[in-house]
Amino acid sequence: YFGHLEDLPWSDTVVLRDIYYFEDARKMNTNLDVALVKRGGEVHQPADAMRVRRDKILAVERISPASPVARAIAVQRSLERPR
Repeated sequence: YFGHLEDLPWSDTVVLRDIYYFEDARKMNTNLDVALVKRGGEVHQPADAMRVRRDKILAVERISPASPVARAIAVQRSLERPR
C-alpha cells in the first residue's frame, strides 16, 4: 500500500490515509509501467483510512516524487477529479 502515514507513538497501530495499491498496468490506459488504484471503490466500500498494527509492518519508506509510483498516483488523482 502507498499513502500518508499517521504515526501516533502511544498507539499500537498506525493510520494510513489516501491509500493506493497496485493494479495490473495492462488494464489501465495511462501508458505507465505501474498502475495504482485508490482504495475505497471496492465491493465492501472501505473508508479511506486503514489501521495497521505496528507489529505487522515490515518497512516504511518515503518515495521520490520522480518515482514510477509517485507518477502513477499523480495520474490516478487527475483521473479522479470531477470534470
